[in-house]
Amino acid sequence: MKVVKGIALLAIVLLFAAQAAAESRVPVYLSGKLGASFMTADGIKNTTDGSNLDVHKSEEDDTLFVGGAAVGYDFGKTTEVPVRLEMEYMYRSDFSFDAEPAFVGAGIPNKGSLDMSVQTLLFNAYVDIPTGTAFTPYVGGGIGWAFLNSEGTITDLSTGDSASHDNDETNAAWNIGGGVAYEINTNWTADLGYRYLDVGDMEWGESEFVSVKPDDITTHEVVLGIRYTF
Repeated sequence: MKVVKGIALLAIVLLFAAQAAAESRVPVYLSGKLGASFMTADGIKNTTDGSNLDVHKSEEDDTLFVGGAAVGYDFGKTTEVPVRLEMEYMYRSDFSFDAEPAFVGAGIPNKGSLDMSVQTLLFNAYVDIPTGTAFTPYVGGGIGWAFLNSEGTITDLSTGDSASHDNDETNAAWNIGGGVAYEINTNWTADLGYRYLDVGDMEWGESEFVSVKPDDITTHEVVLGIRYTF
């Protein structure tokens, strides 16, 4: 529900920003973004109540699709301050974790699997570095929220019995990165950017039954964007 509200809020902001910018010709821009997210969950530990079994995998990596949209304000279009402020929503395909066995020394053959979605709503600031050409390098970062949802399953391979548990978590998130933009014309700009994003952690499973938890969930993202400035 929190993610739905975030998407709805961004859609409303995009609509009013576009209308206001078109009427007054202020340097508001809309942006679409697509790219790849190289996500890592590290420091995975057993957090099951009363259990001291070691996990089989303490780290997992996965490559995800990432896409989203943003609305921003480019101060450099009307002032000598080369700064952009932006509100951005991004969606990612599911992160997958699989471990067989899930726990070492459990006494029974077992397997753990999990799918986790990560969506973010971020407020970013960028500093553009003018070069006198159509190419403009930039650096920036931002803070906001990460909305995590996971569905994990533990399976007893000796019987085939399994149990699943869903979790939702909202964390503080932050990112830092940079890139280069290319001005196609007065209104259209393409950019290619990289960023490091930290979305916190979350418990996978239920501690009263079976659960593991990574110390941190981070990702390196490469994103191609196209923006239209009114």
